[in-house]
Amino acid sequence: MAGYAATIEGGTVTPGAWHHVVGVYSGSSVTLYVNGVQANTGAAGTFTANATQPFRIGATTIPNRTFDGWVDEVAFYSTALNAATIKAHYDAATTNGAGYATQILANSPVGYWRLGESADPVAVNAGTLGAAANAKILLSTLPGQTGPTPSAFPGFESGNKAVGFNGSGGSVQSRR
Repeated sequence: MAGYAATIEGGTVTPGAWHHVVGVYSGSSVTLYVNGVQANTGAAGTFTANATQPFRIGATTIPNRTFDGWVDEVAFYSTALNAATIKAHYDAATTNGAGYATQILANSPVGYWRLGESADPVAVNAGTLGAAANAKILLSTLPGQTGPTPSAFPGFESGNKAVGFNGSGGSVQSRR
C-alpha cells in the first residue's frame, strides 16, 4: 500500500484546550484515543517506514499539511500501547504532572520529546535511542535560509534548509 497505512478521526475536543491524543497502530488496525478514552478504531494496511524522510511532529512531507496548534510531550513507541496504559498516561498527565515523565519512560519509548525548551534549544530525547535522537529547535530562522550545517551540527548535510513559523516557533528538516 502506498501512502498512509490508515487514517482515522473521532473524539470530542474543545478548541483552545489541551488534549491527550494517542494513535496506535497494531499491524492490522489503528485506534485513536482522546483524553484516555478510545474514540475510534479501524482497519489498517501494511506500514512500511519511509527511510528517506525524517520523523516529523506536526507536519508531513506534503506542503500545507502542518498542524495549526501546540504540541507537547511527544512519545513514540516501537510497540502498540494497550488501553490501560494509555489511560494511565492520561491520568498521570491530568493528576500528577510532576510524575508524568516517569510514567511515560516506564514504557520505554524509542523517542520522547518534552518540548518545554526555549530560545533555540536542543530538544532532548529521553527515549531509548538516547542522545542519538536529540533534535535542535531553531526559533529564529527564516524560510528557505541555510539551516544547521555540519560544522556546528555534526550529522546534518551542508544543504540543509530551515523553516520559521510566525516567529513563534520553527522546525528543521534535512534536505538533500
